Amino acid sequence: MMINANNLFKDYKPHILNLDLQAEKKYILDDHLIVNRENNISIYYSAHNEVINTQASIIIIGICPGFQQMYKSFSIVKSLENSNDDDILENCKSESRLFGSSRQNLITMFDQLNINYFLKVNKASEIFDLKFKKLHTTSLIRYPVFIGKELKNYNGYTPSLLKNSFLYRIASNSIQYEIEQLPNLKIIIPLGKAVETFLDEIFRLNTTINRKIIRGFPHPSGLNAHRKKIFDSNKANIINQIKLLYDNQ
Repeated sequence: MMINANNLFKDYKPHILNLDLQAEKKYILDDHLIVNRENNISIYYSAHNEVINTQASIIIIGICPGFQQMYKSFSIVKSLENSNDDDILENCKSESRLFGSSRQNLITMFDQLNINYFLKVNKASEIFDLKFKKLHTTSLIRYPVFIGKELKNYNGYTPSLLKNSFLYRIASNSIQYEIEQLPNLKIIIPLGKAVETFLDEIFRLNTTINRKIIRGFPHPSGLNAHRKKIFDSNKANIINQIKLLYDNQ
């Protein structure tokens, strides 16, 4: 079952359809798409994190979407303009999540972890198919966050997600709500140390959730120069964590 997380799409859809996606980034990031703003931090709408797959047994969590995912979701909305909203949002979710090199890098790591064995699929790439119902992907902050007048993608550190009250409140409320919607959840994969640290903090007293968090998983971005080194170093331990969680459920 897919449920709508925020019901914001109907409000932002007209603005998305009016966008010129051939324009420069600064014009695509129209003020009409701002969801929230404080000081030099701006949160813009994106259409790809609006549905929650309540059947999921695995959740993959990033910091927040970037401009690339936002752009991809907008292009899907425009291409499916005449479809019903539920179909549009499900396609946005399937096609935009971890869009680009991150998805392929993640699939490569999942293949090495034998994730397909635990999820009962032939190969890791299949878990990103729209028809696959055991995966939910999201971000601590559901929508893209941009910093400063240059509108740079937020990296989770500047400012610190744990120390900035504005971002902390949004992230903690959002991710706790999403996880509550997943009664079959077995494993939580944080993409990178910043996400892992944040989840450890907000779920430190919730042992049921805390024990499902996989430690040591690197961010799959191609910009993460240490990705392969971190993964190779932690791979055996990650496999043991996953196996232990599935064996005990």
